[in-house]
Amino acid sequence: MLYDTLENLRNKPEAHRKKVAFVSSLFVTAVIFSIWVSVLLPRSQSRIIAQRQESVKVAKENSPIDTVRRGAAQAYQSVRGIFSGSQTVNLEDQYQKIKNQVETGQIKLTPEQNQ
Repeated sequence: MLYDTLENLRNKPEAHRKKVAFVSSLFVTAVIFSIWVSVLLPRSQSRIIAQRQESVKVAKENSPIDTVRRGAAQAYQSVRGIFSGSQTVNLEDQYQKIKNQVETGQIKLTPEQNQ
């Protein structure tokens, strides 16, 4: 059957044979391209979905609202630590310590010079 078709094609003019060869090669190329796309497309889609999920996760972690929220939480913890009994500062003791250091010469005070 295939042999008869090829023999019949050999008897046709060259222009007709070139058209058949072109259409045949176009068909084979289309089949190969379809197989290639069907293999690559699912893999690339899953990769795109994974990248989107990762970018959404990063965007949520670094959103301006979360940044402000974390900053406010840190400020709250700092203020809370200052006013809790664990971090009391006795200003009188600190003043006396600095005064003694100045009197003994450990700290030298120099006047500011305007330039």
